[in-house]
Amino acid sequence: MDLPVLTYPWVFIGAVLLLNVPIGYWRAGSLVAADRISEDERRRFAAGVGLTIAGYALAATAIQAASGIENFFCLLALPPRTVWGTLFWALQAAVTVALLWWVWRGRGAEVLARNGPAYTRGSVTRTEYTPEKVRLWVALLVAVSTLGGAAQLAFMSTGELFGQCVR
Repeated sequence: MDLPVLTYPWVFIGAVLLLNVPIGYWRAGSLVAADRISEDERRRFAAGVGLTIAGYALAATAIQAASGIENFFCLLALPPRTVWGTLFWALQAAVTVALLWWVWRGRGAEVLARNGPAYTRGSVTRTEYTPEKVRLWVALLVAVSTLGGAAQLAFMSTGELFGQCVR
């Protein structure tokens, strides 16, 4: 029996990530009370995070559903072996570039520095981040996850997971 959660994992992953949004929103109430962010910023940040997670999960799921490919690993193969795999990697690249652009060129580092303590462990009001620290951590996380993921998938492409993907 195939489980839909394994066939379309981005819906499940998105749902799990979305569970953190109301928790962070609730915790951000302490930042509002401490006058570190406004209620409007708290609301806009939570809505933006929720829409981004849901949008990515739905777009990735739509690509997979439209492709007719049941094994989602086939979309992850490097180099992409189908138009749908290329479209998935284009989505991934667009989201990554948008995040980096927002953090480095936009106001993202400042917004994350102010709202971040509500979405991390520890005391909300005693934790502080600087925009510089946010830029560094986002750049490191993107670099490590991109390079590590690409290397892993490049080596896995010849393995059992991707053997059934060649058409």
